[in-house]
Amino acid sequence: MEKIKNNIKKHIYSKLSAPDMLFSEHQLAADFGLKRGNVREILLGLEGEGVVKRMPQRGYSCVNYLETDIAVVKSVRRVVEFEAVRLAMDKANMEDYVRLALLIEDMEKAYKSDNTVAFVEADMQFHTTLVNASKDNFLIKIFSFMTSTVFHVNKEADHDIMMKESLEDHKTIFASLRNKDWQAMEKILQYHFR
Repeated sequence: MEKIKNNIKKHIYSKLSAPDMLFSEHQLAADFGLKRGNVREILLGLEGEGVVKRMPQRGYSCVNYLETDIAVVKSVRRVVEFEAVRLAMDKANMEDYVRLALLIEDMEKAYKSDNTVAFVEADMQFHTTLVNASKDNFLIKIFSFMTSTVFHVNKEADHDIMMKESLEDHKTIFASLRNKDWQAMEKILQYHFR
């Protein structure tokens, strides 16, 4: 069901350029071959995530974050990730380390094949895994909201990243976490979020 939810979310975001566009449960059910009740459940979940808003008697519309100041987004992200990583230094487990290592491998493959879209996806999953390693539900929820809304809209800005430099940053972040070296972590995070 999560995969279907993500596909519906991508479909909704693909229509973001038409801000007055409304989505009906009936139409989405037909488009995705689902029962209307399942679509309603997914849309209510997306409403809770801040992706869509319900328009009584009309349908659902996408919440527009295009006007959100990117400097504010980066500032909030920096605070959330710094605090999450600080907690993850003590709380990360072997599963977190393995997941981060695999995501670095995914970034390396994407870099070698010059696949920017795959690189950005692995990058986002890396940061999500870092935040999840904090085991702090408040930080995880804030980051989840940001990734499901604002980051998606502003992802275009990430397409001109220097993949090689970013890959090296992620390797250093991983090594700092694994070695529980807060000084190195603080330095690389400040550099990475410049």
